[in-house]
Amino acid sequence: MFLHQLAIDQCARIVRVHGKGELRRRLLDMGLTPGTTVKLVRMAPLGDPMQLCLRGYKLSLRREAARDIEVEPLSACAGTCTVACAHRTPGCWQGDTDCVRRERGSGRRWRWRRKN
Repeated sequence: MFLHQLAIDQCARIVRVHGKGELRRRLLDMGLTPGTTVKLVRMAPLGDPMQLCLRGYKLSLRREAARDIEVEPLSACAGTCTVACAHRTPGCWQGDTDCVRRERGSGRRWRWRRKN
């Protein structure tokens, strides 16, 4: 089975990354290495791109690139695909220590900034 064949909210373990050259190197550099658990979070209306959750972060990947990743479906997720801030705000996908909430100022909407 390949990554593009997963259903939404289904988890799998990467078995092998096929492909050659620069594309394969890029996939490996993004953390899509054999043994990694991934979860398909959502898919665009036409199926391209797809959003994956792996190693504590979310990654958007084209369907064409997902065809080069062989996976083994898992019966249950290990919980490694949950990413949220300490304040549990749904639009912020940074880690607990990377994101802080900024105070409202001069009638502007809430904004997010990274800690230095």
